[in-house]
Amino acid sequence: MPLNLTLKPQEKLIVNGAVLSNNSPRAVTLTFHNKAQLLQQKDVLLPEEANTPLLRTYFALQCMYLDAEGAENHRKLFMEFATELFAATSNAQIRGAITQTLTHVASGDFYRALSALRAALPAERRLLDAAQ
Repeated sequence: MPLNLTLKPQEKLIVNGAVLSNNSPRAVTLTFHNKAQLLQQKDVLLPEEANTPLLRTYFALQCMYLDAEGAENHRKLFMEFATELFAATSNAQIRGAITQTLTHVASGDFYRALSALRAALPAERRLLDAAQ
């Protein structure tokens, strides 16, 4: 089943490691007929933004997903961060997200793994705000 993705003007998309840009003044729809590693601009985390335990875990997973050549090194880092975060928190939402993420990673579904971690970001933000 094809996947249709609409890019707004000036929006970027990463496809198998290549960055695509919509430089037209209109939205464009791309149709993918086979499996590819896709990450929309809104879901991309820059290295300098990975400044919390959950964001570091997300960034390592994102790198594992997008960088096939360095995937094994990124996997080790991701597993280290995920294990440490799971042990360091008792928050059910964050622990559940890590568990889901590990399940998705084990089945090779990295996009859903990233989505599971993104879903826990508000819980981490609340914990960090409460600690200040």
